[in-house]
Amino acid sequence: MPVAIAPVRRPELPALTSLRFVAAFWVVLFHVHEIGLNRGGSAAYLDFAMLGYLGVSFFFVLSGFILVYVYAGRVVAPRRFWQARFARIYPAYLFSLLVSLGGLFYFWPVTRKQHLEVLTLTTYPLLLEAWFPKLLLLWNPVGWSLSVEAFFYLLFPFVLPRLERLPWPRLRLAIPAFWLASVALTGGYMLLRPDGAAWPTSADNGMFWLGVVKLNPLVRLPEFLLGMGVGLLFLRLPARARSWPVGLGAALLFAGIALQRWIPYPMLHSGLLGPAFALMIFGFATQPAWAGFLRWKPLLLLGEASYSLYLLHGSVIVMALVMFGRSPNRMAVTVGAVAVAIGVSVLVYLLLENPLRRRLHPRYATPMVPEPEAAVRESQMQ
Repeated sequence: MPVAIAPVRRPELPALTSLRFVAAFWVVLFHVHEIGLNRGGSAAYLDFAMLGYLGVSFFFVLSGFILVYVYAGRVVAPRRFWQARFARIYPAYLFSLLVSLGGLFYFWPVTRKQHLEVLTLTTYPLLLEAWFPKLLLLWNPVGWSLSVEAFFYLLFPFVLPRLERLPWPRLRLAIPAFWLASVALTGGYMLLRPDGAAWPTSADNGMFWLGVVKLNPLVRLPEFLLGMGVGLLFLRLPARARSWPVGLGAALLFAGIALQRWIPYPMLHSGLLGPAFALMIFGFATQPAWAGFLRWKPLLLLGEASYSLYLLHGSVIVMALVMFGRSPNRMAVTVGAVAVAIGVSVLVYLLLENPLRRRLHPRYATPMVPEPEAAVRESQMQ
Protein backbone atom coordinates (compact mmCIF):
# COMPACT_ATOMS: atom_id res chain seq x y z
CA MET A 1 0.00 0.00 0.00
CA PRO A 2 1.20 3.56 -0.71
CA VAL A 3 2.36 5.57 2.29
CA ALA A 4 2.07 9.30 2.93
CA ILE A 5 5.06 11.52 2.23
CA ALA A 6 6.42 13.14 5.39
CA PRO A 7 9.10 15.87 5.67
CA VAL A 8 11.56 13.58 7.43
CA ARG A 9 15.29 13.10 7.20
CA ARG A 10 15.90 10.82 4.26
CA PRO A 11 18.91 8.55 3.84
CA GLU A 12 21.60 9.26 1.31
CA LEU A 13 21.47 7.50 -2.07
CA PRO A 14 25.14 6.86 -2.88
CA ALA A 15 24.38 4.55 -5.80
CA LEU A 16 22.84 7.44 -7.72
CA THR A 17 25.93 9.57 -7.09
CA SER A 18 28.13 6.88 -8.63
CA LEU A 19 25.76 6.42 -11.55
CA ARG A 20 26.24 10.09 -12.39
CA PHE A 21 29.85 9.33 -13.26
CA VAL A 22 28.80 6.41 -15.47
CA ALA A 23 26.38 8.69 -17.37
CA ALA A 24 28.94 11.51 -17.69
CA PHE A 25 31.59 9.05 -18.90
CA TRP A 26 29.15 7.81 -21.53
CA VAL A 27 28.81 11.39 -22.78
CA VAL A 28 32.61 11.67 -22.85
CA LEU A 29 32.87 8.56 -25.05
CA PHE A 30 30.31 10.05 -27.42
CA HIS A 31 32.24 13.28 -27.81
CA VAL A 32 35.56 11.47 -28.21
CA HIS A 33 33.98 9.76 -31.20
CA GLU A 34 32.11 12.80 -32.56
CA ILE A 35 35.01 15.24 -32.28
CA GLY A 36 37.20 12.74 -34.07
CA LEU A 37 39.89 11.98 -31.51
CA ASN A 38 39.29 8.25 -31.90
CA ARG A 39 36.71 6.46 -34.04
CA GLY A 40 38.13 2.97 -33.77
CA GLY A 41 36.94 0.03 -31.74
CA SER A 42 34.62 -2.93 -32.04
CA ALA A 43 31.15 -2.66 -33.48
CA ALA A 44 29.63 -3.18 -30.03
CA TYR A 45 31.75 -0.38 -28.56
CA LEU A 46 30.85 2.01 -31.38
CA ASP A 47 27.14 1.23 -30.99
CA PHE A 48 27.48 2.08 -27.31
CA ALA A 49 29.65 5.19 -27.71
CA MET A 50 27.53 6.68 -30.50
CA LEU A 51 24.56 6.82 -28.13
CA GLY A 52 26.48 8.61 -25.38
CA TYR A 53 24.22 11.62 -25.81
CA LEU A 54 21.59 9.58 -23.94
CA GLY A 55 23.54 10.33 -20.77
CA VAL A 56 21.91 13.76 -20.87
CA SER A 57 18.44 12.19 -20.91
CA PHE A 58 19.49 10.14 -17.87
CA PHE A 59 20.51 13.35 -16.09
CA PHE A 60 17.17 15.03 -16.85
CA VAL A 61 15.24 12.11 -15.35
CA LEU A 62 17.63 11.88 -12.39
CA SER A 63 17.32 15.60 -11.72
CA GLY A 64 13.54 15.38 -11.34
CA PHE A 65 13.85 12.30 -9.13
CA ILE A 66 16.44 13.78 -6.78
CA LEU A 67 14.76 17.14 -6.38
CA VAL A 68 11.53 15.39 -5.42
CA TYR A 69 13.43 13.11 -3.04
CA VAL A 70 14.89 16.14 -1.28
CA TYR A 71 11.98 18.58 -1.32
CA ALA A 72 8.78 16.48 -1.28
CA GLY A 73 6.74 17.03 1.86
CA ARG A 74 8.32 20.43 2.50
CA VAL A 75 7.36 23.98 1.70
CA VAL A 76 9.65 25.06 -1.14
CA ALA A 77 10.40 28.79 -1.06
CA PRO A 78 11.13 29.65 -4.72
CA ARG A 79 13.79 32.29 -4.03
CA ARG A 80 15.78 30.08 -1.67
CA PHE A 81 15.42 27.11 -4.00
CA TRP A 82 16.69 29.10 -6.97
CA GLN A 83 19.56 30.46 -4.92
CA ALA A 84 20.53 26.92 -3.93
CA ARG A 85 20.42 25.75 -7.55
CA PHE A 86 22.46 28.76 -8.67
CA ALA A 87 25.08 27.88 -6.07
CA ARG A 88 25.14 24.31 -7.34
CA ILE A 89 25.44 24.81 -11.09
CA TYR A 90 26.69 28.28 -11.93
CA PRO A 91 30.28 28.48 -10.59
CA ALA A 92 31.49 25.45 -12.54
CA TYR A 93 29.38 26.47 -15.53
CA LEU A 94 30.94 29.94 -15.64
CA PHE A 95 34.40 28.40 -15.27
CA SER A 96 33.70 26.13 -18.25
CA LEU A 97 32.73 29.15 -20.34
CA LEU A 98 35.99 30.87 -19.48
CA VAL A 99 37.99 27.74 -20.30
CA SER A 100 36.27 27.41 -23.70
CA LEU A 101 36.65 31.06 -24.72
CA GLY A 102 39.28 30.01 -27.26
CA GLY A 103 36.70 27.93 -29.10
CA LEU A 104 34.30 30.86 -29.16
CA PHE A 105 36.88 33.15 -30.76
CA TYR A 106 37.76 30.41 -33.22
CA PHE A 107 34.18 30.10 -34.48
CA TRP A 108 33.48 33.84 -34.73
CA PRO A 109 35.21 34.30 -38.10
CA VAL A 110 33.34 31.21 -39.35
CA THR A 111 29.86 32.56 -38.55
CA ARG A 112 30.39 36.09 -39.88
CA LYS A 113 26.99 36.94 -38.43
CA GLN A 114 27.04 39.70 -35.87
CA HIS A 115 23.61 38.87 -34.45
CA LEU A 116 24.80 35.32 -33.62
CA GLU A 117 27.85 36.71 -31.86
CA VAL A 118 25.73 39.08 -29.77
CA LEU A 119 23.24 36.31 -28.96
CA THR A 120 26.07 33.99 -27.96
CA LEU A 121 27.67 36.52 -25.60
CA THR A 122 24.25 37.23 -24.08
CA THR A 123 22.51 33.89 -23.86
CA TYR A 124 25.30 31.60 -22.66
CA PRO A 125 26.09 33.51 -19.44
CA LEU A 126 22.34 33.80 -18.77
CA LEU A 127 21.72 30.07 -19.35
CA LEU A 128 19.35 30.76 -22.23
CA GLU A 129 21.22 29.16 -25.14
CA ALA A 130 18.95 26.10 -25.40
CA TRP A 131 16.20 28.38 -26.72
CA PHE A 132 18.39 29.22 -29.75
CA PRO A 133 19.44 26.01 -31.57
CA LYS A 134 21.70 27.86 -34.02
CA LEU A 135 24.02 28.75 -31.12
CA LEU A 136 24.77 25.15 -30.11
CA LEU A 137 28.34 24.85 -31.40
CA LEU A 138 29.50 28.43 -30.88
CA TRP A 139 30.76 28.27 -27.29
CA ASN A 140 30.79 25.32 -24.87
CA PRO A 141 28.34 23.00 -26.67
CA VAL A 142 27.41 20.91 -23.62
CA GLY A 143 26.13 24.02 -21.85
CA TRP A 144 22.76 23.67 -23.56
CA SER A 145 21.69 21.00 -21.08
CA LEU A 146 22.37 23.39 -18.17
CA SER A 147 20.17 25.91 -19.91
CA VAL A 148 17.44 23.27 -20.02
CA GLU A 149 17.99 22.43 -16.35
CA ALA A 150 17.69 26.13 -15.46
CA PHE A 151 14.21 26.10 -16.99
CA PHE A 152 13.34 22.99 -14.97
CA TYR A 153 14.51 24.71 -11.79
CA LEU A 154 12.40 27.75 -12.62
CA LEU A 155 9.27 25.58 -12.75
CA PHE A 156 10.02 23.10 -9.97
CA PRO A 157 8.71 25.07 -6.93
CA PHE A 158 5.36 25.47 -8.69
CA VAL A 159 5.08 22.00 -10.21
CA LEU A 160 5.99 19.98 -7.10
CA PRO A 161 2.94 20.97 -4.97
CA ARG A 162 0.61 20.11 -7.84
CA LEU A 163 2.14 16.70 -8.37
CA GLU A 164 2.14 16.02 -4.64
CA ARG A 165 -1.61 16.61 -4.54
CA LEU A 166 -2.28 13.94 -7.16
CA PRO A 167 -4.01 10.92 -5.65
CA TRP A 168 -2.36 7.56 -6.09
CA PRO A 169 -4.35 6.43 -9.17
CA ARG A 170 -3.69 9.71 -11.02
CA LEU A 171 0.00 9.65 -10.21
CA ARG A 172 0.30 6.20 -11.74
CA LEU A 173 -1.38 7.53 -14.87
CA ALA A 174 0.69 10.73 -14.96
CA ILE A 175 4.02 8.89 -15.11
CA PRO A 176 3.39 7.12 -18.44
CA ALA A 177 1.60 10.26 -19.69
CA PHE A 178 4.82 12.25 -19.30
CA TRP A 179 6.68 9.68 -21.39
CA LEU A 180 3.93 9.67 -24.01
CA ALA A 181 4.27 13.46 -24.24
CA SER A 182 7.93 13.01 -25.22
CA VAL A 183 6.99 10.41 -27.80
CA ALA A 184 4.23 12.64 -29.20
CA LEU A 185 6.55 15.63 -29.60
CA THR A 186 9.37 13.74 -31.29
CA GLY A 187 7.05 11.46 -33.24
CA GLY A 188 5.17 14.51 -34.46
CA TYR A 189 8.43 15.88 -35.82
CA MET A 190 9.00 12.67 -37.76
CA LEU A 191 5.48 12.72 -39.18
CA LEU A 192 5.36 16.41 -40.11
CA ARG A 193 8.95 16.65 -41.43
CA PRO A 194 9.27 20.42 -40.91
CA ASP A 195 12.91 20.29 -42.04
CA GLY A 196 12.06 18.25 -45.14
CA ALA A 197 14.15 15.24 -44.05
CA ALA A 198 12.51 11.83 -43.91
CA TRP A 199 15.16 10.26 -41.64
CA PRO A 200 17.37 12.90 -39.92
CA THR A 201 20.54 11.76 -38.20
CA SER A 202 23.06 13.18 -35.74
CA ALA A 203 24.93 14.65 -38.72
CA ASP A 204 22.05 17.03 -39.45
CA ASN A 205 22.83 19.59 -36.75
CA GLY A 206 22.09 22.47 -39.12
CA MET A 207 18.37 21.70 -39.31
CA PHE A 208 16.43 24.26 -37.29
CA TRP A 209 13.46 22.17 -36.16
CA LEU A 210 15.65 19.20 -35.38
CA GLY A 211 17.58 21.52 -33.09
CA VAL A 212 14.34 22.51 -31.41
CA VAL A 213 13.34 18.88 -30.85
CA LYS A 214 16.78 18.09 -29.44
CA LEU A 215 17.42 21.14 -27.28
CA ASN A 216 14.28 23.12 -26.50
CA PRO A 217 13.48 23.05 -22.76
CA LEU A 218 9.75 22.60 -23.42
CA VAL A 219 10.44 19.49 -25.50
CA ARG A 220 12.75 18.05 -22.83
CA LEU A 221 10.44 18.94 -19.92
CA PRO A 222 8.54 15.60 -19.96
CA GLU A 223 11.76 13.75 -19.08
CA PHE A 224 12.17 15.90 -15.97
CA LEU A 225 8.49 15.44 -15.08
CA LEU A 226 8.91 11.68 -15.54
CA GLY A 227 11.72 11.76 -12.98
CA MET A 228 9.58 13.81 -10.60
CA GLY A 229 6.68 11.37 -10.94
CA VAL A 230 8.91 8.35 -10.30
CA GLY A 231 10.44 10.19 -7.32
CA LEU A 232 6.99 10.62 -5.78
CA LEU A 233 6.20 6.99 -6.54
CA PHE A 234 9.41 5.97 -4.78
CA LEU A 235 8.53 7.98 -1.67
CA ARG A 236 4.95 6.70 -1.52
CA LEU A 237 5.81 3.01 -1.77
CA PRO A 238 7.02 1.02 1.24
CA ALA A 239 10.80 1.11 1.55
CA ARG A 240 12.39 -2.15 0.48
CA ALA A 241 15.11 -3.22 -1.93
CA ARG A 242 13.92 -3.95 -5.44
CA SER A 243 16.24 -5.33 -8.11
CA TRP A 244 13.78 -6.01 -10.90
CA PRO A 245 13.47 -2.34 -12.00
CA VAL A 246 17.23 -2.24 -12.62
CA GLY A 247 17.07 -5.40 -14.72
CA LEU A 248 14.07 -4.24 -16.72
CA GLY A 249 15.53 -0.78 -17.25
CA ALA A 250 18.86 -2.21 -18.37
CA ALA A 251 17.08 -4.58 -20.77
CA LEU A 252 15.17 -1.67 -22.35
CA LEU A 253 18.38 0.37 -22.61
CA PHE A 254 20.33 -2.41 -24.32
CA ALA A 255 17.41 -3.02 -26.65
CA GLY A 256 17.52 0.65 -27.62
CA ILE A 257 21.28 0.42 -28.26
CA ALA A 258 20.90 -2.73 -30.35
CA LEU A 259 18.01 -1.31 -32.40
CA GLN A 260 19.30 2.25 -32.78
CA ARG A 261 19.58 2.03 -36.57
CA TRP A 262 15.85 1.35 -36.84
CA ILE A 263 14.71 3.98 -34.32
CA PRO A 264 14.26 7.58 -35.50
CA TYR A 265 17.15 9.65 -34.18
CA PRO A 266 15.03 12.56 -32.82
CA MET A 267 12.90 10.15 -30.78
CA LEU A 268 15.90 8.25 -29.43
CA HIS A 269 17.68 11.50 -28.58
CA SER A 270 14.83 13.19 -26.73
CA GLY A 271 13.11 10.96 -24.26
CA LEU A 272 12.24 7.62 -25.86
CA LEU A 273 14.37 5.70 -23.33
CA GLY A 274 13.25 7.81 -20.38
CA PRO A 275 11.37 4.85 -18.85
CA ALA A 276 14.56 2.74 -18.95
CA PHE A 277 16.45 5.41 -17.00
CA ALA A 278 13.54 5.94 -14.60
CA LEU A 279 13.39 2.23 -13.81
CA MET A 280 17.13 2.01 -13.20
CA ILE A 281 17.15 5.11 -11.00
CA PHE A 282 14.19 3.78 -9.01
CA GLY A 283 15.81 0.37 -8.59
CA PHE A 284 19.22 1.65 -7.51
CA ALA A 285 17.56 4.12 -5.13
CA THR A 286 16.08 1.17 -3.20
CA GLN A 287 19.71 0.20 -2.46
CA PRO A 288 19.75 -3.54 -3.26
CA ALA A 289 22.56 -5.34 -1.48
CA TRP A 290 24.29 -6.47 -4.68
CA ALA A 291 24.81 -2.81 -5.68
CA GLY A 292 27.04 -2.16 -2.69
CA PHE A 293 30.04 -1.64 -4.97
CA LEU A 294 28.53 1.73 -5.91
CA ARG A 295 29.39 2.92 -2.40
CA TRP A 296 33.11 2.68 -3.15
CA LYS A 297 34.58 6.02 -2.08
CA PRO A 298 36.70 6.69 -5.19
CA LEU A 299 33.64 6.04 -7.34
CA LEU A 300 31.58 8.40 -5.18
CA LEU A 301 34.23 11.09 -5.63
CA LEU A 302 34.07 10.59 -9.39
CA GLY A 303 30.30 10.86 -9.20
CA GLU A 304 30.54 14.10 -7.28
CA ALA A 305 33.01 15.44 -9.85
CA SER A 306 30.90 14.25 -12.79
CA TYR A 307 29.31 17.67 -13.28
CA SER A 308 32.72 19.26 -13.83
CA LEU A 309 33.70 16.34 -16.06
CA TYR A 310 30.61 16.91 -18.17
CA LEU A 311 31.32 20.63 -18.53
CA LEU A 312 35.08 20.45 -19.17
CA HIS A 313 35.77 17.25 -21.09
CA GLY A 314 35.04 18.83 -24.48
CA SER A 315 37.73 21.47 -24.01
CA VAL A 316 40.28 18.82 -22.98
CA ILE A 317 39.42 16.59 -25.96
CA VAL A 318 39.67 19.47 -28.42
CA MET A 319 43.07 20.48 -27.01
CA ALA A 320 44.28 16.88 -27.29
CA LEU A 321 43.07 16.76 -30.89
CA VAL A 322 44.89 19.99 -31.75
CA MET A 323 48.12 18.95 -30.05
CA PHE A 324 48.26 15.23 -30.82
CA GLY A 325 45.70 14.68 -33.54
CA ARG A 326 48.34 13.50 -36.02
CA SER A 327 49.84 10.97 -33.63
CA PRO A 328 49.91 7.44 -35.06
CA ASN A 329 48.82 6.06 -31.69
CA ARG A 330 45.34 7.52 -31.43
CA MET A 331 44.30 5.10 -28.71
CA ALA A 332 47.03 6.30 -26.34
CA VAL A 333 46.09 9.93 -27.04
CA THR A 334 42.42 9.14 -26.43
CA VAL A 335 43.05 7.35 -23.14
CA GLY A 336 45.38 10.13 -22.01
CA ALA A 337 42.88 12.86 -22.89
CA VAL A 338 40.06 11.11 -21.04
CA ALA A 339 42.28 10.52 -18.01
CA VAL A 340 43.33 14.18 -17.98
CA ALA A 341 39.70 15.26 -18.26
CA ILE A 342 38.75 13.10 -15.27
CA GLY A 343 41.70 14.35 -13.22
CA VAL A 344 40.93 17.99 -14.03
CA SER A 345 37.28 17.49 -13.13
CA VAL A 346 38.19 16.11 -9.69
CA LEU A 347 40.49 19.08 -9.03
CA VAL A 348 37.87 21.58 -10.18
CA TYR A 349 35.27 19.91 -7.98
CA LEU A 350 37.52 19.95 -4.91
CA LEU A 351 39.07 23.39 -5.38
CA LEU A 352 36.32 25.43 -7.06
CA GLU A 353 32.93 23.80 -7.51
CA ASN A 354 32.34 22.47 -3.98
CA PRO A 355 33.88 25.42 -2.05
CA LEU A 356 31.89 27.99 -4.04
CA ARG A 357 28.72 25.95 -3.71
CA ARG A 358 29.07 25.96 0.06
CA ARG A 359 29.83 29.68 0.10
CA LEU A 360 26.86 30.62 -2.10
CA HIS A 361 24.30 28.10 -0.88
CA PRO A 362 21.65 29.74 1.36
CA ARG A 363 21.94 26.81 3.78
CA TYR A 364 25.44 27.98 4.68
CA ALA A 365 25.06 31.69 4.04
CA THR A 366 22.27 32.42 6.57
CA PRO A 367 20.89 30.74 9.69
CA MET A 368 17.79 28.67 8.97
CA VAL A 369 15.79 25.69 10.16
CA PRO A 370 17.86 22.56 9.49
CA GLU A 371 17.00 20.79 6.25
CA PRO A 372 17.07 17.03 5.69
CA GLU A 373 20.54 15.56 5.55
CA ALA A 374 19.83 14.50 2.00
CA ALA A 375 19.75 18.16 0.93
CA VAL A 376 23.51 18.35 1.40
CA ARG A 377 24.06 15.30 -0.75
CA GLU A 378 21.46 16.44 -3.29
CA SER A 379 23.51 19.50 -4.10
CA GLN A 380 26.30 17.13 -5.11
CA MET A 381 24.18 14.56 -6.91
CA GLN A 382 23.10 16.65 -9.89
